Amino acid sequence: MSINIIATSDVHAPAGLNLLRKAASSVNFDADMMILAGDLIDRGKKEYYGEVLKILESVGDVPKIAVFGNDEFDSIKEDLKKEYGGEVIFLDDGAVTMVISGVSVGLVGTKGSLERPTSWQRSNIPGISRIYEERISTVGRLVSELKTDVKILISHYAPTFRTLAGEDPSTWKFLGHRGYEEIIMRNKLNLVVHGHSHRGLRKAVIGSTPIYNVALPLWRELVCISVSASPSGLNSFL
Repeated sequence: MSINIIATSDVHAPAGLNLLRKAASSVNFDADMMILAGDLIDRGKKEYYGEVLKILESVGDVPKIAVFGNDEFDSIKEDLKKEYGGEVIFLDDGAVTMVISGVSVGLVGTKGSLERPTSWQRSNIPGISRIYEERISTVGRLVSELKTDVKILISHYAPTFRTLAGEDPSTWKFLGHRGYEEIIMRNKLNLVVHGHSHRGLRKAVIGSTPIYNVALPLWRELVCISVSASPSGLNSFL
């Protein structure tokens, strides 16, 4: 038994709407769920979030699980939850469990962390480094509490540097945090999905766990992933 997932991130609407439409029109994949790894809109332009969802709805009427990216500003999170909470399950350092064809699937979602906060973050978010470290602990606890057949971690920021080859190495600490690698290895996750890196690698592996960077500018298509329900976490990429 496999769980079929369509995933994407970094649409940065309105800029990426045409690319998203083209990507959606070419999908031929019977998905069970959709994962949205953040930055669906650009710079807090929440009026475009619904347009992104409308395009994705054309791919399939399946559960949509989303995390917030850095362009879904903290100041608009509650507005997005209020307006689109009926269509999307938002995971903001949270977890959800669902059953698909008799298979239990647990998902933990987070914006993620940066090893080196941006200058804007350091100036405008007091204690941001501490927040990022505490987030790693929170995510680790949530993942360890999953008692499901399939375990999936969703982050906007990269939870490893292994998918960042192709980006300038001097920027890697601004793109993600390696503190999540231990969580991935210790819990033998079936799948990890992230975004944020527009020029990195599409896929890497930590132990037996595949890590997908699903940024739309990198793939220029929606990413179709089939996850085995077996404990081995063996996955296939389509």
